Amino acid sequence: AEEERVEVAVSERQIMFRCREASLFSRLITGQFPQYEQVIPKSSATIATINKNDLAAALDRVSLFVSSVRMIVSQGRIQLNANGPDVGDAYEEIEAAIEGPDLEIGFNGKFLIDFLKVTDSETVRMSFNGARTPVLMDTQDDENYLYVVMPLLLSE
Repeated sequence: AEEERVEVAVSERQIMFRCREASLFSRLITGQFPQYEQVIPKSSATIATINKNDLAAALDRVSLFVSSVRMIVSQGRIQLNANGPDVGDAYEEIEAAIEGPDLEIGFNGKFLIDFLKVTDSETVRMSFNGARTPVLMDTQDDENYLYVVMPLLLSE
């Protein structure tokens, strides 16, 4: 690739990048950047290590018609359930390495699929602290990429 010079200019409210063929202007954020570190769980009671492709395929199937998915994490497996009054029930079970106590939690399945689509790792980790706290998703290959998902409250 050919090297090209880029001009950068910064003012109080804008930044500009200009090269031979294009210019990019952007407004700068005013105020304080959110304290995102506060929502990232620091520890976890239960950790599930799962094959990414198995989890993605199972989530695709159970959340095809209903977005809310019930996840039951227990020794050696994860069960995924989804049901809707008009579309019926869906159930999938996949193998997983589980450390910690069993757990039942709800998610919007599409949010989990979003993370699985962008990671290149073969396995993913889900770190849980309970059914009502954020869940941390990451990979052992790239610990700089974290994904935090808020659970859904499940009805009985």
